[in-house]
Amino acid sequence: MHFIAALLQKTCPALINPRPGEDSRSHHTLVYEVSGPLRLVSQSFHFQYFIIMKKQHSFYLIILLWAFAWLLALPACKKDEPRTVHIKGRVTEYGTGAPIADARIYMLCDNSVVLGPSGSSLSDSIITDSDGRFDRTYPDADLCGSLYLLPYKKGYFKGNEIDLTTDFKELNITLDPEAWLKIVTVPDTIGELIYFTGTFTGAAGWDTWNGDGTKEWVFLTQGNRDHWIDWDYYGGGINSHRDSIYLPAHVTTTYTIHY
Repeated sequence: MHFIAALLQKTCPALINPRPGEDSRSHHTLVYEVSGPLRLVSQSFHFQYFIIMKKQHSFYLIILLWAFAWLLALPACKKDEPRTVHIKGRVTEYGTGAPIADARIYMLCDNSVVLGPSGSSLSDSIITDSDGRFDRTYPDADLCGSLYLLPYKKGYFKGNEIDLTTDFKELNITLDPEAWLKIVTVPDTIGELIYFTGTFTGAAGWDTWNGDGTKEWVFLTQGNRDHWIDWDYYGGGINSHRDSIYLPAHVTTTYTIHY
């Protein structure tokens, strides 16, 4: 009996104490009080369980009763683990799949107000390792409810905003590398005025005429992909010209138009 009481008192000392005013040695009676909060079927209640054993009582019955009380007391001794948010993933380059080291994952809180001003505040940021990976765990209480992620690295276009959801697993983020296309127009044939456009101009068009002489334009656009360029003469009934050009990442590619 003393062994079971000692075990329960050691496991959860707040739940078992000898009842005051009783002397087990003089009365040949062992009196213990077990109390504590339990959670059962989502309802909290307190219990008090008294056991008084005299010599004629069954020893095995008392053992079973104490074991049952100990099992009931265990949930009250457990502390709820704080909820956490695990943010992990990998950042790679479009077209090559190469890992992007030292990319930064910005963690932002959306502070926008309905029918009011919009804006965000920085909560934290994570930097990718040499393999483009990032992995960090936060206490849920430290993060705002409107948290979203924004990946970025210099030399790449800003990534898409990523909202965290309850089924969040691992993020695979692809960033578009920057590339440049330089267009050179040279008036050395029969044309007087030309117009050009393409996927690199953002749907805008540009024109020049032979009185301008040789001209150059440089456009920033996404790399590691094909772009098309379309140019034509103004008047003269000459057919338009369309071409495709591949732009590797992080370099400037030149395309010359003779007209």
